[in-house]
Amino acid sequence: WRVAEHFAPFVRDSPPFSLPEKALTFLVGVTLAPLRFLGLLLVLASVYLVSAVSLTIFPDIASSQEEMWRPPSAPRRVTTFLIRLIIRAGLFLVFGVFSIDLRLVDGAQGIEPMVPIVANHLGYLDIMIVIACFGCTFVAADWVEHAPVVGTVARALNVIFLSKGPPPPPAPAPGEP
Repeated sequence: WRVAEHFAPFVRDSPPFSLPEKALTFLVGVTLAPLRFLGLLLVLASVYLVSAVSLTIFPDIASSQEEMWRPPSAPRRVTTFLIRLIIRAGLFLVFGVFSIDLRLVDGAQGIEPMVPIVANHLGYLDIMIVIACFGCTFVAADWVEHAPVVGTVARALNVIFLSKGPPPPPAPAPGEP
């Protein structure tokens, strides 16, 4: 069984829309699109607010990269839980995602803690689904850390920031010129 043979996300299996269906789709799209957009902005603002407050109250949430492999602290677990909760509510209210069906391939039994998940995303909805399902951390380019809104959320989720190019030179020891 190969995924490529059975995965066709952009293939329409039903017959083409009739004229009344097209009109109804247009009417619903025109009325619901602004409401969904406002809902999405509310979800994103809530995630940002939780992240900013968490980083202000608990500045050690955005710990160093060396401490990344230790079990998460209580403030980080609470922050991740709140962000996951807001994103799950947003997926339901804005996008209508009621449940997420996870299927493991090649006889895998489950996802153990501290296992890397390699997932390429096609859009921002994919990132929200991965956060909602697994509560994991991500790897991102170093410029994301300094992005205005996304950087705050990324630091609150303890994203691992990687830079392209050679590593910076080591800092001189105290007392060395």
